[in-house]
Amino acid sequence: MLYFICSFLFLSFSLLAYSPSLTTLAVVFLGKLIIEFIDSGRFKEFCKKAFFSHIWVLYVALASAFVYVITLKILYYNGIYDPNAYNTKFVEIADLPQKILDTLSISFALLTTTFPFITEKYKLVLMGIILVAIVSVARLMFKKPLLNLYKFVIFMGMGILTLFLTQLAGLLASSDSAFGIRLQFFGITYFYALCVALIMKYGNIVIKNIGNLLIVIAIFISSVNDIQAQKIWKLAFDNEMRLYYSVINRITYNENYSSKKDYTYLQVGVFQGFSQQYYPDKYDQASGEMLNFRYQLKGKPMFVFNFLYPEFFHYEYIKIGQLIEKYDKKMDRELSDFILNKAEAWPQRNSVYVSDNYILVVANQRELNRLKAKIRRNRNRRN
Repeated sequence: MLYFICSFLFLSFSLLAYSPSLTTLAVVFLGKLIIEFIDSGRFKEFCKKAFFSHIWVLYVALASAFVYVITLKILYYNGIYDPNAYNTKFVEIADLPQKILDTLSISFALLTTTFPFITEKYKLVLMGIILVAIVSVARLMFKKPLLNLYKFVIFMGMGILTLFLTQLAGLLASSDSAFGIRLQFFGITYFYALCVALIMKYGNIVIKNIGNLLIVIAIFISSVNDIQAQKIWKLAFDNEMRLYYSVINRITYNENYSSKKDYTYLQVGVFQGFSQQYYPDKYDQASGEMLNFRYQLKGKPMFVFNFLYPEFFHYEYIKIGQLIEKYDKKMDRELSDFILNKAEAWPQRNSVYVSDNYILVVANQRELNRLKAKIRRNRNRRN
């Protein structure tokens, strides 16, 4: 009973902390069943034994999922949880069949899909590890082909199901998050670990040596990719910090700026990230976590500025999508005229504006054009 309670609590906390942890549980559990199946005799005996031995896992998963859903409902009714956000909205029942087919296709595609710092050579080596794992089990089973052909087919089916479950988080979510690299850390890595376990457990000396060689090559390529990633991330981070220092200098040296005042900081758009400018290789799928995201916390430069120049920012940060709705009526005419007639994108001279109440930084020309159009529409409505 204590074992059940602890498992229930840990899984519930894991789901509430980050729901893709359910993917890890599914992949590891099915991997365990695969090994038990290979070691078993008849399929019916395996099913009976597995059911009675592991039924508690199903109970734990269902109880934890129930607590997870109830908690989301409580948060929703208290205005804390948004059920329509990209990472919280569940797939509709009517869309589930098509989502299952798409997820199955994606689970196979991800075996060869490259990402920044996850290269084609690395993927090929990992594919080799999967093939060697299959050969290890096939060699064991085909000692008696007529008796074990059906067992090998079942093994392959369980393997495909395991690969499918590596995308469980993407299957349950309504958004298209299939190629989110952070979700892969919760699933596909454990699938590769299962393949290594199959090689070490069932391969003969030759197969194990081939598997060990591929594992060493994978570790080497991964280490090289990690070093390249660290170098590019460091270059990008340093240059992004230099950019924010430049912004601060432009603001503090503005003739209208006073360190004794509090300002509302308004930023039009976001500054371009640096990481992707330094990455030389081609890849199939972009990844925000690996390359495209900027280093400013939560996308808000106020967090960076508070570290670089803590005395400077006693202000409220406003997302640009809320700028007009929240500030247009009380925005002084001088600021809105500046946006319409003089504002330019960084690093032009008129990309920074300081008045008695506002600091405006224009980071992006496209967002500036959208902002100008919005101000004009609002003025026309008033007129």
